[in-house]
Amino acid sequence: MAAADRTHLTSVDVRDHNLGLVLARLAHSGPAARTAIALDTGLARSAVTGLVAALLEAGLVRAAAEHAPPTVGRPLELLELDGSRIGMVAAQVEVDEITVLAHDLAGRPLWQRTRRVHTPIGDAPSIAALLADAVSSCTAALTEQHIEPFSLDVVVPGLVSKDGSKVLYALDLGWTDEPFLAQVIERAPQFRGGASMHGDAQLAAYAEYMTLRRDPGLADLQHMLYVRSRTGYGAGVVTDGRLFRGGHGTALPPGHLIVQRDGELCDCGRRGCLVTLADPEILVARAGLGAVRESEGLHAAMDALVAHARAGEPAAVRTVTEAIQWIRLMLANLILSYEPEVVVLGGMLGDLVDDIAQMDDALRGFVGLGDVQGRDAFLPARLGDLAAATGAVLLRQQELLAAPVRTGLLPTGPGIQDLPGATPL
Repeated sequence: MAAADRTHLTSVDVRDHNLGLVLARLAHSGPAARTAIALDTGLARSAVTGLVAALLEAGLVRAAAEHAPPTVGRPLELLELDGSRIGMVAAQVEVDEITVLAHDLAGRPLWQRTRRVHTPIGDAPSIAALLADAVSSCTAALTEQHIEPFSLDVVVPGLVSKDGSKVLYALDLGWTDEPFLAQVIERAPQFRGGASMHGDAQLAAYAEYMTLRRDPGLADLQHMLYVRSRTGYGAGVVTDGRLFRGGHGTALPPGHLIVQRDGELCDCGRRGCLVTLADPEILVARAGLGAVRESEGLHAAMDALVAHARAGEPAAVRTVTEAIQWIRLMLANLILSYEPEVVVLGGMLGDLVDDIAQMDDALRGFVGLGDVQGRDAFLPARLGDLAAATGAVLLRQQELLAAPVRTGLLPTGPGIQDLPGATPL
């Protein structure tokens, strides 16, 4: 590559980075005047003026309704993140339902629908068709409001390849090495910002982590373990404030931790996995709630299981009590491995968090942050069924704001490197 080409590329990259600094400042700390943005980002005031002009023109930033009180002269104009014409779409697959939602670039909800569906085991193309249809309904609604459906993130209950192209396995759906993203894309509308696919548990973990950090007592949280029971078991770990993905992006399937030596043969090929003893489908059947499962779906049956156990129904009490001992063993292994500051439990586990947290004191001593210690460091998830889709939108927002030129939010073209804020390295 010629030297002139390298300079051109570097200039655009620097400008993209500086635009991202301005957007991140407004996203994380709220409305600010240009002088405050310059001070907080370390950018020159003249550079901020040029960067803000480009963001205003693109509709990514707008003037806030309020003004900062003046120290001298007229009030300062405050700027805030806009992006109200950009729609980030997330589509979440579960065993009995699909959910599609959309937020704008500032994270404001735009659209949401959940649809009960029959998910035939092993038939991924049928699910892709249903999901693409739901996504099309969402994009049509956004377009009617003059909002561009910019990006799509597909969320599945299983392990996804690091490049996001395949579902490596989703045993509850009967999928292995399934190119599900391509199956959705070929049926769904095109998105200028592209489409990607993720496993649900890691995204739910990230969303719960970001929510917890808004609590003043957990603002310094850096290490968190999240485990949920919905379609099987899923987990995610945040360490040093970042999602732990492992070398291949498939880290931490807790349902396939071995908790019983020489136990029952699992679909994964090993013996004694947690799901052979306490899979949600097994628990529902053991408690005699098969009819509820058939008529209302797995999630409703799990809710009924917990309610029956709380009411003292013998079969439900036996089922839940036995399951908790296996779940505690799984959690003990994860706590000792990752040393989280807090443990967040979702789905049925969140409903049973007080019972599950009655682990031995020595083990609970590994968990805690500040005043949140021991049993208090075992927390129910806060975001409910849509945690994973919410996490997808949060990660997409982070990516778009960090690099608005590279991700296509802002155009590139001749002379862009010569605009303010594009000083070469």
